[in-house]
Formats: sequence, C-alpha cells, structure tokens
Amino acid sequence: MGFTRIGYLCRHVFCVFRYKDIEKIPAQYQPSRWQRHVLPDKVNDIAKRYSVDGDTESMLINEIMDVVDQCIDRLRRNPEKLVDLATQLKAIKNSIFEEVPDEPEHTNKRAVISDILKQPEPDEVLINPPQGIRNKGCGTNHRLIGPGEKAVENHKKNPRLCHMCNKYVYDHDSRNCRKVTTAKEAAAAAAKEAVSAGAREDSAAGVRDDSSSGSREAATSCVRKATAAGARKAGSTGARKAASASYK
Repeated sequence: MGFTRIGYLCRHVFCVFRYKDIEKIPAQYQPSRWQRHVLPDKVNDIAKRYSVDGDTESMLINEIMDVVDQCIDRLRRNPEKLVDLATQLKAIKNSIFEEVPDEPEHTNKRAVISDILKQPEPDEVLINPPQGIRNKGCGTNHRLIGPGEKAVENHKKNPRLCHMCNKYVYDHDSRNCRKVTTAKEAAAAAAKEAVSAGAREDSAAGVRDDSSSGSREAATSCVRKATAAGARKAGSTGARKAASASYK
C-alpha cells in the first residue's frame, strides 16, 4: 500500500532483500518520480537555479560548469569512467596552468566582490566602520557596566605595561594599543565638538533673547510716549474749552 500510494518501499523490505541475497533494488521498485533524470537537464542548469548575469563571460562560465556537472551525473555509478574523466580534466588544467602560469588579478577577493556587485572598487574609501562602538551586553541578559564600576574593578587589578606606549594601563596592551588610543582620541574629539556646539547654541540663544528683550523695551517706550502725547493733547483741548466758556 505504501509503495502504491507514496512511491517508496517500506524499510522492512530490506530485511527481505538481505535474506534473499538481493544486493540491488529491482528496477520495478525504482519509480521514476524519485530519479534524477525524470526532469530535463535544462531544469538543473545553473542559469535556471540561480540568478546569473546575461553577459558573454558569465554565460560561458555557466556553460562549462553545466557540461562538467552533466558528465559527472552520467558517470556517477561508473568508477572507471570517473577516473578517466578526472585524468582528462587534470590534463586540461595542467595545460591551462602552463599557458597562464601567474594568477590573474581579477581572481582576488576584492575583484570577485566587484564583479558580483558590478561596481568598480573606489580609489578612496570614504565610509569606514565606526570607532569606539560598544556592543557588550546587547542581546544578552547581562546589564551594561558603567564607567564608574569599570574604574573600580580596574583599580583592583594590577596595571600592565604596554610595550607600545610604555605606560602602565588597564584597558589595552601592545596588540591593541593603537586601536584603543585612536578610539579614545575620537571620543575626546567628539565630546569636545559637542561641548563647542552646545556653547555656540547657548550664545546664539542669548543673542536672540537680548534682541527680543531690546525690541520689547523699544515697543514699550513707544507706547508710553504715544500715551503721554495723547494725554497732553487732551489736556490742552479741555483747557481751551474751559477758557472759551468763561469768556462767554
């Protein structure tokens, strides 16, 4: 039932084969659905399995690899023919290495990455990994230790002599002296720049406050002058009316 429905034999049949001295599974128990040749060879081509480039060089490389794979699949269960194939491939390799003795430059790691990305390698690297980043504790159950606790723990230890800077330190040695020193200098420069930027912002805010307060005082003075002028004008008008009334 299992062979009829699913297409492969039960494991107990191997006991029967062993008692019957059968060393190879009979052809009637090898359905084509589980065999490699049930699909066309083009389905297993590299160009069909992966996203490859369409340029001439990539197509030729994929064709060579497909030919080698097809030969290996055809001779998979024939050790003698596989030995002959390996001998022929070695002979082809030796002849190629004799014609091209030196390794070309495009086979190094940078050139391979450039070919994959289809972008030339820049002459100058403008983007570098950040210095002094702290990833310790991320993604774990351990908490981050502050600089105060680190200083206390370091003072409990004996300082080591760094043969690079000839100083007794806690946080580095001659192997990573330059890296740690560069990270400290970068952090100090960033902190200094942040302090300078804060000072500039504070001074700019002070200038804006002074200008705004000056404008408010000027506006208040103008209002006061206008009010006093109006009062004087109103007083003179009332005096003229009273004088005219007494004259009458």
